[in-house]
Amino acid sequence: MIYILDSSMILLLFVIILVVKSTIVYQNDYEPRVFDHIPSNCYDCLSYRDIILTQLTTIPERSFANFNLGSRDTNMILNGQLRLIFQPYAFQSLIVQKPNKTLTITFAAPNSWLNITENTFNGLDLRSYSTLRIIIKFFYGCTFHKNSLSGIKMGKHSRLILDISSVTQINFENNIIEQNDFSSSIDFLISRTDTILFDSYSFSSLNINSDQIISFNFELISHIHLKSYSFKSLQLQTSSSFRFYSVFLNRLTIDSYAFQNMSLDTNSIFNLTIQTLGACLCLKSYTFDNIHQMSNSRNIKILLTFNILRGLSFFPNTFSNLSLNNIENQLQISSDNLLNDPNPIINFAQETFSSTNSGLIKLNFSTTTVIRFEKNALKTDYLSHYIHLKDITLVDLSLFNSSHMKTDMNIYFDRVRYVKWFKSVEKNLM
Repeated sequence: MIYILDSSMILLLFVIILVVKSTIVYQNDYEPRVFDHIPSNCYDCLSYRDIILTQLTTIPERSFANFNLGSRDTNMILNGQLRLIFQPYAFQSLIVQKPNKTLTITFAAPNSWLNITENTFNGLDLRSYSTLRIIIKFFYGCTFHKNSLSGIKMGKHSRLILDISSVTQINFENNIIEQNDFSSSIDFLISRTDTILFDSYSFSSLNINSDQIISFNFELISHIHLKSYSFKSLQLQTSSSFRFYSVFLNRLTIDSYAFQNMSLDTNSIFNLTIQTLGACLCLKSYTFDNIHQMSNSRNIKILLTFNILRGLSFFPNTFSNLSLNNIENQLQISSDNLLNDPNPIINFAQETFSSTNSGLIKLNFSTTTVIRFEKNALKTDYLSHYIHLKDITLVDLSLFNSSHMKTDMNIYFDRVRYVKWFKSVEKNLM
C-alpha cells in the first residue's frame, strides 16, 4: 500500500515538473530576432519576439505570405540600408489575425524617399477585431501613389493605423484608394512634418461605412495643402464619422471645391478642428460645395472648430448649395481663443451661406477683437441661426439686411463691448 502511494507521489511530482518547465519563458525568448534578409518561411513569427529585418533595399511581391504571426501584440521592423522599395503586392497574403491585439510594422530608411506604389498593400488580409499599425519614420519624403492603399481586406471592427513622423514632405497623389475600399476604421497620425500635399482627387469618393471612423490627426506641421476636389464626394453612412484634427499647425491652405459634393446620413458627424494655427485661415469660395443629406436623414452634424488663430475669413459662397433639409441637421462653426491672445478678426463675406431648404446654422465665437458680417452674409430666407458671442470688442452688423428675414435668428451677447447695428434696428431703438 505504501509502495503504491510512493509511486503516485512520484508520478505527480513528475507531471508538476513537466508543467512548470513548459510554462517557463527564458529571457532569450523576448530578445528580437534579427535577419539581413526576408525569411522565405517563418513559422510562429512574432508570437512573443520582435523581428528586425535589416540591410533591406527591395521588398518583392508576397514577401510575407508564409508568415505565421501569432496572436500577441508584436512588432516587425523593416530597415532599409540606403533606401526601401516596395514592389506591387508586397504584402499580398499577409494575414493579420490578432483579436484585440496589434501588429506594428515599422518602415525606416534615413534620408531616403519612400514611395508607396500602386497595389503595395493589395491582398493584405486584416481580420476582425485586429489592428495593424504601420509606422513610417526617418524618411526625407513619402509619396502615396495611385491605388497605393487599395485592395486591403478589412474584417468587422478591424482597424488600420498609418503613423507617419519625422518626414520632411508627404504627398497623397490622386486616387490612392478605390471606392468602397476602406470597409473599417482608418487613422492617419502624422506629426513633425514640414509639408503635406493632398492632390486633387486624392481621397475622392471616400465611403465611410456605418459606425466607422476615418480620422486625420496632425501635430507640429508647417503647411497642409488641400487641393481642389481632394475629398470630392465624401460619403458618411449612418452613425459614421470623418475627423480632421490639427494641433500646432503653421499654415493651412484649402482650395475651392476641396470638400465638394459631400453627403451625410442619420447621426453622422463631419468634424474639422484646427487647434493653434500660426496664420490667418481663409476659407475660399465653394470650399464646401453641395453638402447634402441623404433621404430622410436626421441629426446630422457638421462641426468646424477653429481655436487660437491669427484671423478667420469666410469668402463668398464658402458654403454653397447647402441642403440640410430640416432643423435637426446643423452646421456649427465655433472659435475660442486665449484671453491674453484674442483672434483679431472674424469676417463673413456676402452670401457665405447659400441654401434652398431649411437647416440650422450655429455660430459660437469668443475672445475676438472684431466680428464682421457683410451684406447677406447670413442666409435668412431658409436657414435658422443661433449666434453666441462672448468677450468680443466689436460686432459689426451694420451691413446686415433684415428686410428679407423669414427664419428665426437668435443672437446672444455676453460681455460684448460694442455692437454696430443694422439700420432697421437703429430706427426702432430711436
